[in-house]
Amino acid sequence: MTIPTPWGAIFKAGAWCWRRVTRALFYKTYSEAHQRWTKRNGFGARWEKLGKYVEYSLYLTKPTDAEPRVSKVAFRAVDATVVRFDCVFEAEGAGLRYQDAITVHELNRSPVVFNLTRVPSQDFLSHLKGDIRFSVESYQFRKCSVSLEGNQIPEFGSLTSYLSHNWLISDTWNRRWGTFWNCNSITYAKREIEIYWKWGFGNRGGSVYTPRYSRTNSKAPFWSFGRRTVVWVMSRPWILTMQFWIAIWSRQFVLDENDRLRRR
Repeated sequence: MTIPTPWGAIFKAGAWCWRRVTRALFYKTYSEAHQRWTKRNGFGARWEKLGKYVEYSLYLTKPTDAEPRVSKVAFRAVDATVVRFDCVFEAEGAGLRYQDAITVHELNRSPVVFNLTRVPSQDFLSHLKGDIRFSVESYQFRKCSVSLEGNQIPEFGSLTSYLSHNWLISDTWNRRWGTFWNCNSITYAKREIEIYWKWGFGNRGGSVYTPRYSRTNSKAPFWSFGRRTVVWVMSRPWILTMQFWIAIWSRQFVLDENDRLRRR
């Protein structure tokens, strides 16, 4: 009698073990890198002026955000308390416009948060014939009205702001354990390692590259075949990745505030 091999159960057990191992090895560093990105780019990280008396912080959701994805905007008074503030937030993308009417009473330095339920996430829609389109490409505050104690500010609007979508074009994202993690800090740290190997390794005069130094030392032992071979090997992307993680796992190095590896 032939007993069938339970491949499905074996694969599930292997996947479970793999998730546990990768979480133990990478989770702490991924979490720290993502928190750094959130601190620099998340909701409330930056405030922009909206006229003379009000400022705002805007966060438009991206496909990398966890569900439910809801864009948000917060307002606060610059100095004096605003009795009433009205505006229409308008986002535009791929030929469509989305509007949310907003009214705030007794606005002071404590932020008031609104969910922009009508504004979609910044989804990438197409790349046809060189035309790149997103569901949200620009935004503007329209029909802004500010009421102060005994004073009504004439209605105004903001300039149109166009989104650069750096989260997709420039940022590094990895999906692990069912979540997207921003790994910019890890990428920057590996880049610093690469810079060391290319411009610092074996350089007793310093690690800063200058064209003058390159010309006067191009035939010196510093530029020998042996050094160039070591630099080529150690600056390979997968070798840089190994160097970074070995340094982290050794617990002798941590990421500093400038996203560089430093000794504890």
